[in-house]
Amino acid sequence: MKYKITLLIMAIAGLTITANAQDTIKTTGDAPLVLSGSVDTYFKTDFSGKPNIPTSFANELNSISIGMVDLGLKKSVGKASFVGELSFGPRGQQESIPNTDPGLAYVGNSTGVAYSSYHIQNLYVSYAFTD
Repeated sequence: MKYKITLLIMAIAGLTITANAQDTIKTTGDAPLVLSGSVDTYFKTDFSGKPNIPTSFANELNSISIGMVDLGLKKSVGKASFVGELSFGPRGQQESIPNTDPGLAYVGNSTGVAYSSYHIQNLYVSYAFTD
């Protein structure tokens, strides 16, 4: 009788260990598409009471404004990955592509915006040759 109980306990323990061993192998898929972004806002004022002093990105005084909206995409498939970042707004214009002649910024335009409607901040594809 003790022999049968011992054999039954060993069989159950062996099946439990075998069942757990099957769960340890997991496959991982490609990473999902990652969306990110930010909004840059600012308040411009002059505490000395002087009239509005224009800057490179804004001519408004005593107002809250949106400087830049940044949207990013990131995706990995196998060993290849893609990153793209676009920005919208006056603060993202000077150092990005596509862009027009910076000298056109204040020609006939009181807001100082004569550039493209969107700006490429980052855009690249990479490949990992080794693991």
